[in-house]
Amino acid sequence: MNLRKEPVLFLVVLALCAWMWTSRSSASIPTQVRPSKDDLPSNQPVAVALAEAQGGARIPPEDLFREPSEAAPLPPTRLEYPPLGPLPVIALPLQPGPESGSYHLLRMDAGPPVPHSFGGAADPGAANGASAEDDEGGDELDVPQGPIGELSAEVLRQRYDRLRRESSPSWFYGRILNQDKLDLVGRAVLPPIQFDWVSNKTGEIVATGQVWDDVSVIELADSLENKVALRKKEVDAVGGPPGIPGRIEFIRFLLAEGSNAPWVFQEAVAQAREIIKADVGNELGFRWLVRVLRAEGDLAAEFELYQGLEGAIAESSFRYRNQGKLEARLTLWADAEAHLRKAVEVAPTDGRSLAALAQYLLDRGRAEEALPFAQRAERVSNTVQPDEDRVPVLETIAAVHLAAGGLEDAADVASRIGSAADPAAKAYLRGCIAYARGDLDSASSEFERAAAAELRFDATLGLAATRLRQARWDDAKSLFERVRDAAPALRARALAGLALLYERTGNLGLAREALDAALLADPRDPYIRYLEGRVRRLSNEYDAALDSLRASLALRDDMTEAFAEGTRALVERADAQGDATPELIAAAVRFADRTVELDRRGTLYVPYIDMLGYVRARVGEVNDARAAFQEAAANGSRFAQIGLAILDYRQKRSNQARDRLLALATDPVIKDRSIPAFAQSLVDVIDDHASKVQIRDDFERDLVGGFWDSDGALRPSIQVGKLEFQGITGRGGEASKARRKAIAGGEFLSVETTMQVREGGQGVQNAALEIAFDGSRNDLRIALGFRRGSNGSLRPEAWVEDGASAAGADESPIVDLSGKIAADPSEPQRLKIEVVPAEIGGANAGPAANQLGLRLYWNDELVHQVDRLKRLTARTPTDLVTALVVQGRPVHVTFDDYRLVRRKSK
Repeated sequence: MNLRKEPVLFLVVLALCAWMWTSRSSASIPTQVRPSKDDLPSNQPVAVALAEAQGGARIPPEDLFREPSEAAPLPPTRLEYPPLGPLPVIALPLQPGPESGSYHLLRMDAGPPVPHSFGGAADPGAANGASAEDDEGGDELDVPQGPIGELSAEVLRQRYDRLRRESSPSWFYGRILNQDKLDLVGRAVLPPIQFDWVSNKTGEIVATGQVWDDVSVIELADSLENKVALRKKEVDAVGGPPGIPGRIEFIRFLLAEGSNAPWVFQEAVAQAREIIKADVGNELGFRWLVRVLRAEGDLAAEFELYQGLEGAIAESSFRYRNQGKLEARLTLWADAEAHLRKAVEVAPTDGRSLAALAQYLLDRGRAEEALPFAQRAERVSNTVQPDEDRVPVLETIAAVHLAAGGLEDAADVASRIGSAADPAAKAYLRGCIAYARGDLDSASSEFERAAAAELRFDATLGLAATRLRQARWDDAKSLFERVRDAAPALRARALAGLALLYERTGNLGLAREALDAALLADPRDPYIRYLEGRVRRLSNEYDAALDSLRASLALRDDMTEAFAEGTRALVERADAQGDATPELIAAAVRFADRTVELDRRGTLYVPYIDMLGYVRARVGEVNDARAAFQEAAANGSRFAQIGLAILDYRQKRSNQARDRLLALATDPVIKDRSIPAFAQSLVDVIDDHASKVQIRDDFERDLVGGFWDSDGALRPSIQVGKLEFQGITGRGGEASKARRKAIAGGEFLSVETTMQVREGGQGVQNAALEIAFDGSRNDLRIALGFRRGSNGSLRPEAWVEDGASAAGADESPIVDLSGKIAADPSEPQRLKIEVVPAEIGGANAGPAANQLGLRLYWNDELVHQVDRLKRLTARTPTDLVTALVVQGRPVHVTFDDYRLVRRKSK
């Protein structure tokens, strides 16, 4: 029987499979023993550098049969952010006005200073005293002294009594000598009048002791003494409780005249005590007595009054309220607050006590705490009687609303202040509200009205601050100086206004002088400290600026703008001092976080969010930076849109970044064309960087590989991750090289490596990084490294040969760098050769077409440059090689971290 080949093969395979199966199950083959978990040795995981930490580059595998990749994309290049915009500045705060937590209401656009020269020599801190204008004349008396020419009828009435006789229709002036002359006023029939007669022209006595019995009318001199005596006679004649209104009017009159004659206060105190006697058990008389003592400034008498109170009034809200106000004036803060809170506890619906506590908290910079009490006082303000008591309550309520940023509430309360208010005070309050609202025309009108009604330097200060915001520089300066010289209590704020004026007009030196004088007047004003920090930052005094801003924040820790200035000072200092950049930018992040956190309570100022995203990006907080930029971009920020594009590019989303930037660059709606131009410049950088490739070698393998050629007797090897030359380079000390494959000269951009002369390399004569034309070194050769000098030591040196030489045919190509850097050959040295577009000057300044300049770097420091190379251009087709050169007997030199950057081949 003939068997076919196919069935036979099938049977053989089947038998083989059966044999293998039986062998697997045989007991003669031992099973593999697997150790338990406890039997295995514990090994720590090997630390591996992340690709992100190396700029996204691939770590070469340690494979004997593989060479490093010929080319790889470069990690993303650094894209610069557009300049941060100027920070706003806070206009001069007024009282009443927004407190530090609401200073966003006073932000002024602070673009570049508006240069302005002020006429005459400026004296920012001129001492208190009259101005030169006042010095010219001095004070003149309203009533001349001694014999003069003909006296006016007004002067005669103020100085002399007068009478009219039945025999003459004319007035006779002089002095009535009758003891009861007050009783004679207004009588129809007069007794004989004893009279000293004076001339109505000269004021000289015509006759003394005249007795006239035909006098028909008498009028006493219009002097304060006579006015007081006549009013007192009328009040005393009434007497008793029905006379209380008359005494109150009399006290008002006395207080109005008291500034000119202090003795009048004694009579006012006496009248108040008469009211107390007549109105037993009530506080009306005590209220008027307190008002008189405060007008007189007798703090001791006022304090004694509260200590001596008895009965129900001793535990009344009146006593606690007024004693608390007095203690606040004496800076007894704890006692003052305790008594004011006790007054509210005793009378929780008394608008006067509620307003007093709110005013105290406001004066202590606690506007948020004051607001609930002001709101309670507002609800019961209509119950406060009389009108003159309700007016200060409403003024306090409006001031608290204004301090807390409630402009509409403040304006509503101010509109309810009635006619009992002082017109000047009412106009001033309306001016402060308009100033905080930014209605500068209305503020100017109200301040002018208040200042014209009476001598109010606070209104003059408000007018000066308004003129500053209106950029009426000379008017503002004149008004600030007037307040500075005539109002000691407002001197510090007037000087701060001058400092702000000088800062806005670019006179930083004068601004610093004004601030120094302001701090002498009030060293604890947080606004002055803030302004000092800003001026110092603008003067590039970053450490001093931070000291001032921290002092400001120690006084008021809710000042958003002080934190913003601190952020910018830290960023600018980091830019100026690269050695401390990480720590400074980290501190800037903390400042920026607090800036935005505070700003959200009052407004949403987008440039502050831009700044937060910027500093977060600089410290590598990419996700947080992106969140900030997204919020700012959603609110229209162009800076944030560029920031998002930069973050996209940084995270290797180049196409998305480029699309964002192109959208900005081509947006026709953007009026400020600097933003599209900046976006386009970043697109150009991205495109230029994308045209480059990197050839890198970290020598993390065992064999050199075919990419490196050797020239000379000594062949390099790889030892511990480095390319090593060790031994003798050959007869006559010939150079030994390791070369990369040649590239077109026009494609070359840069090459760099780390070189180190190791122990045993005492015979090294030359060790360098080199580029040269392949096969024609004399046409172009550029080298950077060590060469042994005449004194036997290795010195840093460059060899620049470009045709004849880079500097000229008669000059040596050797450039001694020992005077620029101190380099220790036994330490790793980073060497870099780079070509850049050549710059040309003159009318056609800018990069020269296709021309290249040379830059040599040693440890990242530029040590030599050639503005324009002759033999190497962006179009040079000749092959260019890079070499790691060693020469000597014996040598021991290692190279590492080789990087070659070139244009992509076309």
